[in-house]
Amino acid sequence: MRLKTFVGASMAEALDRVQQELGADALVLETRSRGDATEIVAAEVEREEPAEGVMKLRAEVALLRRDLERLAPGAQAAPLPMPAAEPAPGTPQEAPRLRPIALRLRAMGVSEPLLRRILDLVANAPAAEGDPIDPRKSPFTLSAVAGMLPGIGPAPEKTARCFAFVGPGGAGKTTTIAKLVEQRAAKGDKNFAVLSLDADRPGGADLLAKQADRLGIAFAAVRGSLDIQRALEVVGAPRLVLIDTAGIGPRESVALDALRERLGDESKVAVHLVLPANLEEQAMQMSARAFQPMKPSTLVFTKVDETARLGSLLNVPVALELPIAALGHGRSLDGHLAPGTRRLVAELVLGLRPPTLAGGRA
Repeated sequence: MRLKTFVGASMAEALDRVQQELGADALVLETRSRGDATEIVAAEVEREEPAEGVMKLRAEVALLRRDLERLAPGAQAAPLPMPAAEPAPGTPQEAPRLRPIALRLRAMGVSEPLLRRILDLVANAPAAEGDPIDPRKSPFTLSAVAGMLPGIGPAPEKTARCFAFVGPGGAGKTTTIAKLVEQRAAKGDKNFAVLSLDADRPGGADLLAKQADRLGIAFAAVRGSLDIQRALEVVGAPRLVLIDTAGIGPRESVALDALRERLGDESKVAVHLVLPANLEEQAMQMSARAFQPMKPSTLVFTKVDETARLGSLLNVPVALELPIAALGHGRSLDGHLAPGTRRLVAELVLGLRPPTLAGGRA
């Protein structure tokens, strides 16, 4: 992990320099006040190793190595404190300066362990961030929340051109694919096909079939045990294939095994796990873990506008170590599907952007 120090006349200016050189996903490790200037130590996220735990461990080791090198000869390093299982009253995590952030994140349903990690980072925010810190006006807090999320990295071993959308019933898989189809068609791209594995359910394939016919997109309804390879022979050889699947409950192990078998070679089919943001989190985690044998590469959250507690957008990706590919809201097929960037998720959780994903901040 490459560490670099950035200096600016203000926190905003220093953060801008971080993002210009290291990108929007840069990890802020430390801030210091240097007279009238602000100094930030940041690290570039190594995208080929998106595992958040490894990334954070490397960051901590790099900072420790740097601090040891600064020690004067003969100086003794202070022993590292052992982390407490729960924050004790009066610790920096519950300091008055951090209370507005804690209240906001708890109101959103962010898990306590994750909240404590965020507060540990924000506790080092410079005085310019305010006292107390307003989570809606703090670039440092935004960076800390965004930095909790796993990043999307390349998968060099995969040669997938087929993307299957799986998840529980009513998650919005079909609607998500329909929105993607509209977006691609609006850009003049029709070199792709849509397959539906939901054709055994009455009306399951109707929306996508009618849309494909209207837009002139290749489409096939895959029934019974017909496999993906035979379906691809029907639609030709498009550059991209979007695959819709039937909703499956977390306890339907037979159906889950059957779907996995129908999807075939996992190196050729990338799986996106679709979860509704308004689902109770315990049920969401249960569904997510049921689909883990399919080795999903990303998450897609739908119905973001149908819940007041968006903490799951942090809790679930961190627990599963999966990045967010997209966020959706509303039933309209015209838009309403946004890339699931770390910044966007952090803005939603901190109340900087409305859950309708409208442009601009709230």
